[in-house]
Amino acid sequence: MEKHSTALIDQLQSVHARQRKVIQQLQADSARLLSDLVEIRRERDAFRAEAAKLRKEQAELQNRLDETLSEYQDLKRERFSPLSRAFSNASSFGRPSKVNNKAMNILSALTDGTKSPSLDYSTVSCWVVTIKI
Repeated sequence: MEKHSTALIDQLQSVHARQRKVIQQLQADSARLLSDLVEIRRERDAFRAEAAKLRKEQAELQNRLDETLSEYQDLKRERFSPLSRAFSNASSFGRPSKVNNKAMNILSALTDGTKSPSLDYSTVSCWVVTIKI
């Protein structure tokens, strides 16, 4: 019986030692996972900060683009308004010529905001000079 109780005590101590070893391993794994979690959170926060910075820069660029487009539209209106009036006045002196009609079409395309791939400012200047001659 004493042998039997000694064997049981040895088995219990062995089981207890294995349990302690498993617990220590689990604690080490848990500490490693917590460390990884802290690092992941740090990276996430850095990513969010970078994304916020990029969104801010993109908004600033969009505002600059909007301002530039607005200035461009204002300049375009200022530049082509007198030309449009000049063509209207020229056409009131009689039957409008084909050149005058073509120039008016070009100006109306420019002032309406429609874009033509073949249209450039040198063409408009040429038509203005042609009409005034």
